[in-house]
Amino acid sequence: MGFGYGHGQTANRGGKRYANAHLVHVWAQQEESAGQNSRGSSWFSGEWLYSYATAIARIYTTESGARILLIRDESFSVATSQHMPSPQAFAGPSFRVPFIGSSEGRTRERFGIDWQTENARVFVQRWQATAAGLFKISAVGWQGDLEKRVSGYYWSGDSNDPAERPRDVVEAAERWKAQTVAGLMQYRTQCLEYCDAMGVAYPVEFASESEARALAVQQVAEAVARFRRILDDPKNAARREASRKRNAEKAERYAAGMFGKRREWLETPDAQLIESDTLKHYGGTPRAPSIPYWKHTGGLSKAQTRDAESLLRDLETKEGQGDAIRAKEARLEFAAQEARRERERAAFVKWQAGEIAHAPESFRRDVRGGAYLRRVTRDGRDLIQTSQGAEVLFSDAVRLFKFAKLIRERCYFPEMSESDVKQTLGWKRNGARLRVSHFELESVHVDGSCRVGCHFLAWEQIESAARACGVFDLPAEDTTRKGAES
Repeated sequence: MGFGYGHGQTANRGGKRYANAHLVHVWAQQEESAGQNSRGSSWFSGEWLYSYATAIARIYTTESGARILLIRDESFSVATSQHMPSPQAFAGPSFRVPFIGSSEGRTRERFGIDWQTENARVFVQRWQATAAGLFKISAVGWQGDLEKRVSGYYWSGDSNDPAERPRDVVEAAERWKAQTVAGLMQYRTQCLEYCDAMGVAYPVEFASESEARALAVQQVAEAVARFRRILDDPKNAARREASRKRNAEKAERYAAGMFGKRREWLETPDAQLIESDTLKHYGGTPRAPSIPYWKHTGGLSKAQTRDAESLLRDLETKEGQGDAIRAKEARLEFAAQEARRERERAAFVKWQAGEIAHAPESFRRDVRGGAYLRRVTRDGRDLIQTSQGAEVLFSDAVRLFKFAKLIRERCYFPEMSESDVKQTLGWKRNGARLRVSHFELESVHVDGSCRVGCHFLAWEQIESAARACGVFDLPAEDTTRKGAES
């Protein structure tokens, strides 16, 4: 794939610009002759859809006038893969094929080939590759797959109704054979649909449905016969049984060893765990001591790991250790939360004193969801800064305080409930405006709490900041302006 222009730059391919999803829709409906996405990385011209300089799809018009969507079936980069169209965007038939025509050499296809017929051969090749893959399947894995179908471990296309599960491995094998034959025959169905749409002859392998089905049945039967030979071989059976025993013993050893480590951890006093280096700091944040658990399984397969975990749960349930572990984890997590809270509380005090630049995460908002406030000086400017990082001039903040104080004196009564205070507005912007630096005052609650832009300031924080700055005793005043006056 060639970008055709510098990475990260915007190209102009001509036509209107659309979002990626809408671009494909406009192209599929052929509503415009040209178009492109916002960066020009995906674009179309007539019947061709491109990603950068590579044609990835085409709306082909047959001799009879029918339109068919052809999508390039090829491995592309991540960026180009995101530009590939969905068949649902096109109302007519669609096919994923390797050849879609020359398109002025932009498809990297061989010139002079009968690409319509070559595409028909691709469906035969897909059949052959799938049939060959059957002989690469592990016999033991195939047997395990059948057992899982019987047990309901997963359904593999069977109904979720337990009554419709295979009764035994024999029935599961018959269903597997039928599904595999149907999968192979699907390639013939797709090929015939393509050939009918494009007006080309059927491949000789797919000319007769009965012969194609007989071939599929034969190939599946040969694969199953291979599985049976391997599974029924006494030597292989003995090896599998010995391997199963070794794996079971290994899982038991792992489970028993981990059970002992977790019991030792459980018997360790909480204070000792908290005071030790087990209470580690991740990015400066205290974290709870984690319960021992295997970081690696020492060569255990996924199935063996599941067996070891199951055995470990059974041991802990039998000894009553599971509930004790969960209770201890909760206690340690609470201790870590308290340590984090204490650390952030100390950092918040430093933030209020101007010693650090940013407020800690848990002190970005107060209990009402409002921001905390502090006074800072930066580049010779006197500012009020919120715990969320917003800054306004101190003089503008004083004007806001005077107006909020006025609304509180006019509208607030101590007898009002907390819910009434939160829901009742004393003032809302409607003609009169109050600019607070580059923010706009949107509303004031009856208790003086303010909504400035997208920031909420509770009266408690406004009052605290006003007292700290020595302006709380200033008289209340209407500092708003009308329309053009603002």
